Parts: sequence; structure tokens; C-alpha cells
Amino acid sequence: MLIMYYSYKIAKIALVVFCLKPERKAYLSYMDLLSKKISKLIFKRNINRDIEQISMDAHMLKVFAKIDGIKDAATVASELGLSMIELKNVLSKLFKLNLILKGKKSVPTVKKDFFDFMESELADAIGPMARVVISDVVNELGETIDLFPINRLTELLEKISSKLFVEDKKRDFVKVMLKNLESIGA
Repeated sequence: MLIMYYSYKIAKIALVVFCLKPERKAYLSYMDLLSKKISKLIFKRNINRDIEQISMDAHMLKVFAKIDGIKDAATVASELGLSMIELKNVLSKLFKLNLILKGKKSVPTVKKDFFDFMESELADAIGPMARVVISDVVNELGETIDLFPINRLTELLEKISSKLFVEDKKRDFVKVMLKNLESIGA
């Protein structure tokens, strides 16, 4: 009887590991959350989910408000005055409700004035559609202007410059933007 129980558990674990359904991936991430030290992990809100009525206690609301995809768990705990154990319990509740996801390591982000400068330079090349083009390419890359990672600026510049068809304007835009990238250390 005991062997059958463990065989059932092993089969269930194998199904979880080999199944590619999104809910199974979330389960693995949740298990990952419970088994690791979380102080250096970064979490972000899951805003792509259909939100129905969800009940949260005060700790859950405070933690949910502090999670931004940039701060690690230790910083969030420190800012809220929670121990890591308390934070881990709250994060596990938020994870079960699919309200948060495990984020990527923190990467320095680009300041808004860089995008203002880029828009100005691009407007010289293509006119008033510059803001739309930048926004579209940033979205294409799966990022936002507010939290655009500095290590993806070269990729952004390549994609935007590929949308310029007049070679002189393309060359001038790339030259000015590369000089600007060097000045911000990208």
C-alpha cells in the first residue's frame, strides 16, 4: 500500500514536470518559491490575468503594492518591516492567487529623458509618428518605456533604425543615438 502511494506521488510529480501547460509552470515556480531563499528574488505583479473578486488581508495588500519588478524580496521586506518568513508566507499566498510572478534579475533602466531625446531625433527623420514608432517597437520587445532595460538599448536602436528607409536620415539618426548611448554608458 505504501509503495502504491509513493508511486502515485512520483507519477504526479512526473506529470507536473513534463506537462507544458501554463498552470503547471506556475506550480513549478510556486514550488521553487517555497524551496529557495527568496531574499534576492524579484517579483512582479501579474496584470495580464482576469481579476475577479479576490480577498486580501492587509499584509497581502501592502506587499502587492510594493512589488514592482525591480526591488528584490529583501528590499520589500525591509521597507515593510516584515521578516523574510512573514514575507515568504505572504508571497506564497499571492502566488497561489496568481497575482504575482517571479521576475528577472534587476537591470538598470533607461531614464525618460533618453526617450524624449530619441523621439526628438526620430521626429527629425520621420516626423510626428516618432512617438508611435518608439512605443510600438518597445512593445514589440515586450518592454515598457517606464522600465526599459539599459542592456536592450542597442536592440531598440537597431529595430527603430530598420524602420527608416531614407539612408541619409537613418545614418544621421544612428550616429547621434550611438553617441548618446556612449554618453550614458550603454
